[in-house]
Amino acid sequence: MTTTTRLLIVLLSSVVASAGARPRTSLFDEYQAHDFARFESDLGATSDFPALAAEAQAVSSSWPADAGAAYLLEVAAAAMHGEIFPKLTGPPDSHGERTLSSFAGGPFHTDLRTDWRALLQASEQCISRMPPDAPLARAWGRAFMALLVGASEVSPQTGVSVVVDLFERLPTSTRDRIDDQAWMMARGSAYEAVVATTLSYDLPALLGDERAGSDTRDVGTNYPAVRGTLVRAFNEGMKAFLAGMSYPDTRAEAAVHLGSLAMLRDQPGDLVFALSHFELARTWHPDPDVLYVSWVLEGEAHRRLAETDKATDAFARAAALTPNGSAARLGLAVQAFLAGDDLKAGQLSQQILDTPAGADDPWILFQHGDYRHWAQRVDALRKALQ
Repeated sequence: MTTTTRLLIVLLSSVVASAGARPRTSLFDEYQAHDFARFESDLGATSDFPALAAEAQAVSSSWPADAGAAYLLEVAAAAMHGEIFPKLTGPPDSHGERTLSSFAGGPFHTDLRTDWRALLQASEQCISRMPPDAPLARAWGRAFMALLVGASEVSPQTGVSVVVDLFERLPTSTRDRIDDQAWMMARGSAYEAVVATTLSYDLPALLGDERAGSDTRDVGTNYPAVRGTLVRAFNEGMKAFLAGMSYPDTRAEAAVHLGSLAMLRDQPGDLVFALSHFELARTWHPDPDVLYVSWVLEGEAHRRLAETDKATDAFARAAALTPNGSAARLGLAVQAFLAGDDLKAGQLSQQILDTPAGADDPWILFQHGDYRHWAQRVDALRKALQ
């Protein structure tokens, strides 16, 4: 074989290989072309979010405002919540099946101070180039709010304060693109997350109990500051959910959130106040998740009021609504244990342990407000692009 022949074979081989290879396409190009299946696949295999943030800061001003704003919001979602978004599955397992491994950690571990905030900021800059009343702007605003609420889970002790700070400092150009009911519900959920995080401290130490462990004394020492944060969070959260009750689309969910906050505050009359709002929410025909949570919380309220039969009935109603309702079954197990029925308590506890991995209890998603509607928000965002 001559040297010329060999060179020809090599050249032809390279041409064939180039023709058969898939041309390289950026994530943004895939998104702009509405090739969402390929975009989701490639995004799911991505872990270098700092590079995506750097790209956005460098070139997003040249992207079309609508596609750029929507794309960056979805990438920010992956950067923030790859480990908890149920809709984003992990890589194939050893059997080639998609898994929910990302739910428990996954490959997405980002710097809270840079990656996702840079992506969100770039998304805001894109959307600011669109009229506030554009359909895409409104869809973006709702998705943006849902994402901020979910961001409180990025880091349990840091994410909450960052999210509240973002709410308080949103520029007018962003706020003008968010409808009032989405704003109110997201704001209420953000402050509800502050309450939950603050109350997760060791309460005996928080209240100055000398029997508390030494590892929590710093919390007790700083109690006035913690108390001030808690009071403000209760007030702002309740104010937001009261406003949310004035909108037909959100009134039932707002009423249940309001009752939940009252139960957490637990001042005289708060349990009765909460029960009245759970009952009110059900008169407004809430969606199945909200209905389920209203009964779970009602069961807990009756238990605290020592109304045993009513508590058991409420938990049973909740358990009948969803096969994966671990919170409801836990309530029933506790009721059985308190009644001295150890056998039934054990059976109910085993049912909880047997719940399929990755199964969602509506109670868990409800705690993060509009975040539980993230999949619908993304669908609305993509439809508005078309």
